[in-house]
Amino acid sequence: MLGYLVLVLTGAGLTVTAVVAAPQLAGPAMLATMTAAVAFLALRVAFDRREEIAADLFAVDLTRDLDAAAELMWFYEDNVVRPLPAGVLGRAWAHLERRWFATHPEPQARLAAMRRRLVDQAGD
Repeated sequence: MLGYLVLVLTGAGLTVTAVVAAPQLAGPAMLATMTAAVAFLALRVAFDRREEIAADLFAVDLTRDLDAAAELMWFYEDNVVRPLPAGVLGRAWAHLERRWFATHPEPQARLAAMRRRLVDQAGD
């Protein structure tokens, strides 16, 4: 998060400098800053999701209990994750937010990765 904050502050500083020194460069400077910020955020989410899957695989290696993992994930989904808002627009926004910004992958993807791990280990 600190890297993201430094990136945004540096970009804001460069944008302000561009406005003062060369106003015609303000738009491209702001676009470059926003593009870099979004790219950095996307990378962070991707790495967080990868780490979350790695933690899931570690847990299933230790417990070998996919049913318990599934039960825990659905408990998390039902009781911890924000409920979907009412209305089509609210649900669409919530889906977009979870798809692109949530650090936890969808439970189906997590369980599928754990199931593959258990099948692979059983085959060895």
